[in-house]
Amino acid sequence: MSSAPSYISKEELDRFTPEALSILEGLGEHVRGFHDGPYLLPKDSPLPDWFLSAVDGVKNQGVETEWPQFARYWDPVDWLCLVRDHPDHIRFRGPGGQDLLSGLIQWCVAEGLTPVFDVALYIDEDAAIAIELWTLVFDDRVAPIQQSRIHVTFTSHGYTGYWFGGSYQLTSGW
Repeated sequence: MSSAPSYISKEELDRFTPEALSILEGLGEHVRGFHDGPYLLPKDSPLPDWFLSAVDGVKNQGVETEWPQFARYWDPVDWLCLVRDHPDHIRFRGPGGQDLLSGLIQWCVAEGLTPVFDVALYIDEDAAIAIELWTLVFDDRVAPIQQSRIHVTFTSHGYTGYWFGGSYQLTSGW
């Protein structure tokens, strides 16, 4: 029944609810690989209307990992607002979760920085959408003291990462 790749074990599949498997099955025809993107998620995909409205017109870069990932976005989407408004249906994955990212965004705004998340999206075992932060990208120049603060904030929550140009690349912690 599932569009899961054949290498996904039965034990792993059994952890997913029927609703999650149904969503993944329905997304199967809409998901493209990273090198086949960018593209827009169609309005008839099996995701909630509030989610589709939030990403309407935002380019999905395509998946880089595999099932159950269904999207990767580099463009600004207010992920914190979505998590706040729909806590039972969308969540952050990784150490610190919403508190870490909310605090970091508030600090960035206070510092005059404009962060944009590079995120991967997954369907979790309970059918919720899981947001995994891969990179924090800045359109602004980030001073060395600000870079240090961001690095310390992430590493204190169990992430590792490094600065590359104007972005902070996370290498582990999810």
